[in-house]
Parts: sequence; structure tokens; C-alpha cells
Amino acid sequence: MTTATDVSQIVHLFTAALWTGSVLFFALGVLPVAREALTGRLRSRFMALSRGSALVLLLTGGHLAGTLYGDGRLTETGDGHLVLGMVALWALLIGVLEVANARVEGDTVGPTAVRLYQLGALLAGLLLVDAGLLMTGAL
Repeated sequence: MTTATDVSQIVHLFTAALWTGSVLFFALGVLPVAREALTGRLRSRFMALSRGSALVLLLTGGHLAGTLYGDGRLTETGDGHLVLGMVALWALLIGVLEVANARVEGDTVGPTAVRLYQLGALLAGLLLVDAGLLMTGAL
């Protein structure tokens, strides 16, 4: 592996941990307490973190997929399938968070938005499970 690949792996892992952790904390820790008075500033900071993390993960993940799985391993191996599953979960999580954010009315998070943020937490958890399987070489 090259230094660029090593740096990409470190940045990718750190950003993924930050993003999934923030989604879980926001959906399961912040919303139950601040649902009726969620400030726009807090929500906008969460979404900025989410969007920025998604972009970093796209760039580093694209580099890693091209470098580590470019020889056809992406579609022919268990690890490749886990990577493809991770891409699908990543895209779903981004979409769910964007829709949830659009459903917030003012500073009040209604039941639909709460359910969508909770779905985001589930998807973040599934991303962590997928990453764990990939890291341990379980497939």
C-alpha cells in the first residue's frame, strides 16, 4: 500500500466514526430531549457535519475502492460485496437525513422527521456492522 492509501484509510475510518456516531447521538440522544425546541443552529451544524462527512467518505472511499478493489474484487468477493453494501447504506443514510431535515418545521421536529432520524440511526448502526464485518474479514 502507498502512503496515500494509508492516509485515505485513516481519514475514512475517522470520518465514518464521527459521522455514524453523530447520527446516533443526534437521533437517540438529542432529539428525545430537545424535540420541541431544537434550534435551527444545532440542526444546521448537524447537517453541515453530515454533508461534509459524506463528501469526505465519498472521496476517500472512492480512492480506497479503486485502489484496493479495482481488479474486479468489488463484484467477485465477499469483501467487495460488503463494500458495495456500504455504498448503498451510505447513499440511503444521506437521503434519509436530507429528507428528515426537510421535514423539520421551524424549530419543531414532528413525528415524521423523528422517525426518519431514527431510521438514519438504524442505517448508521448497519454501516458500523458492515464495517466491522469488512475489518474482520468475516466474509
